[in-house]
Amino acid sequence: MAQQESIDILEFQRWFATDDACRDHLLKICWPEGPTCAKCGGRNFYRISARNVYECRCGRQVSLTAGTIMHGSHTPLRDEARE
Repeated sequence: MAQQESIDILEFQRWFATDDACRDHLLKICWPEGPTCAKCGGRNFYRISARNVYECRCGRQVSLTAGTIMHGSHTPLRDEARE
C-alpha cells in the first residue's frame, strides 16, 4: 500500500475550504481521465448531490468514498462543525 502524506486539520482546511474542493480532489485521484463505467464502459456521468454519488446514463452508481474510510458514511467530506 502506498504511504500517504500526513497533514493536520488546519492544513486540511486550507487545502480543502469546501466540500466541493474536497470532491474535486477525490475525482482527480479516483479518475484522472474522468470516470468510466464498469458496467457499460460509458463516460457520461452526472452527480446526484443528495446522495453524493455519480450515476452513469446506464444507471450504475459510483461513490467517491467507496473503498475509503468514509465508505458508507453520511459524514460530510469536511466536518464544518469543527471550524
